[in-house]
Amino acid sequence: MTNKTKENPKKSDSVTTSKILMTAKAPKLNPKNGGFIHFEIFVINKELSLKMTANDGGGLHSKEDIPIQKLLTVLDEIKSPSTHFNSSIFKTLFTSGSANNGSFMASIARELSLIAAVPTKMYSHQLSVNYAESKKKLLAIAGKS
Repeated sequence: MTNKTKENPKKSDSVTTSKILMTAKAPKLNPKNGGFIHFEIFVINKELSLKMTANDGGGLHSKEDIPIQKLLTVLDEIKSPSTHFNSSIFKTLFTSGSANNGSFMASIARELSLIAAVPTKMYSHQLSVNYAESKKKLLAIAGKS
């Protein structure tokens, strides 16, 4: 992961200010396909968000801003760290309909140590044993901006 700060003011009816706090890449879930999902974490109008910026090997993916709190709300609904789930839980985060969005978000959540692979099932996930600590570190990124 690379930390980088950059101001990106956008012009519209009101001024939108964003600041990139981190650029990173996450390995895709399927090791046979290889490659990475590239993403940024940034603050936009005081809200911590993330966005997928590239997909090695092409393929469609959403480029919409996803509030980090929205991602954490989905994960907070999983009551037990031993509960297994698939990538479809992340579909609610997106308005666009690419079938890849859920698994790409799972890759990012794994990279951020929010979730972990279920050892016996490549495409199943569970909360990371360090979920609370990883969540705290992620939210602290905004405080460093």
